[in-house]
Amino acid sequence: MPDLSKAFLMELAETKLNDAKFLLAGGRSGNAYYLAGYTIELPLKAVLASRFRADTIPTPELARGIFTHDLNKLLNLADLRSRLAGKQDDDPEFRARWEIVLRWNEGSRYDPRLREVAEELIEAIENPEHGVLQWLKTIT
Repeated sequence: MPDLSKAFLMELAETKLNDAKFLLAGGRSGNAYYLAGYTIELPLKAVLASRFRADTIPTPELARGIFTHDLNKLLNLADLRSRLAGKQDDDPEFRARWEIVLRWNEGSRYDPRLREVAEELIEAIENPEHGVLQWLKTIT
């Protein structure tokens, strides 16, 4: 596995989003939905990458937890819960989109999704004013 720098993780997030849109356009909504979820996981891991320090062993919780695909666990490890709450309080449209994103999980790869559900997730991620990815970009 290559080194996963913050910059690489953010670039990879954009790639996953573009790939998800490509799959959706090709009628592969289940795969589009699954891949789109990684668009949020990767920036959360980019935030976590900044918590590692040279010549310092991370806590076992952080070292093990960074490999999870659970967005709530990653949010907690990244210590973003209070920032998320503030954003949700300030922006109800963002709050609704965050709830859509939280429906995603790694197990969704086995779940065929309707096109509308995949479109809803992608919109929640990439909305230019209230999207979850836009918020994560302000943090990383």
